[in-house]
Amino acid sequence: MGKGFIMKNHKQLSFTLIELLVVIAMIAILAGMLLPALNQARRRAYAISCTANLKQLGLVAMQYAQENKEYIAPTYSLYNGQEIAWVSVYILAGNLSHPKVGSPIIFRCPSDLRGGKHEGNYFDSYGGDGAVNGEVLSSTKIVSLRVTSIKGSAARYPLYADSIKCAPNTSNEIYVPDPGKPQWYRIDRGFGGFIFARHNRRANLIMADGHVQTSSAKELKAQFKKGVHSPPIDSWWYDCGTMFQYVYTGE
Repeated sequence: MGKGFIMKNHKQLSFTLIELLVVIAMIAILAGMLLPALNQARRRAYAISCTANLKQLGLVAMQYAQENKEYIAPTYSLYNGQEIAWVSVYILAGNLSHPKVGSPIIFRCPSDLRGGKHEGNYFDSYGGDGAVNGEVLSSTKIVSLRVTSIKGSAARYPLYADSIKCAPNTSNEIYVPDPGKPQWYRIDRGFGGFIFARHNRRANLIMADGHVQTSSAKELKAQFKKGVHSPPIDSWWYDCGTMFQYVYTGE
């Protein structure tokens, strides 16, 4: 009887191992099926977080404008002899808090390869109009942007948008990012800042009226084909619509 008992348990053990292998195989198959869905859900969450970031940046810009004769922060300017970007302007003005290293920051998209947390520098994922440089030359040459001057086109004027650092003066249809170069602060083909359709080939833009627009490269090129200022703000201003037509899709 002892021998028969041992053989019975041996057969039962063999059957259990087969079942275990089947279960492992099923788990692997299910994981393979679920992984794309999980990645898609994560991308959607990043896009939503990016929208929230831009909403907050729009509020920061309007708060700054209220305190500075209706001018938004310059896209780039000089501070103590050093060139600084719009992010630093908002921080210096007290409209944006100094972030702690490792904390989430609203001026960087969570989909950015550099991540959505502060690394101690102020490189961002969002660029702005290169003509907003913070200097008023005269009443006919406004080299900064006054909110009151775009009331008629506020719903279609992009304050900031998903962007990426690409090779300067690129003119081909597929734009190549500069290796290791983080986005600075401006969307300006001459400086290599392009809109980046990083959210499933769509880009988020915060418009001057406060709403966030999500558009594909094709939609942006059609939208800004004739620029965003009609009539023009002044005789000097180059229309940023010519810059916002350059879109990197990640291809």
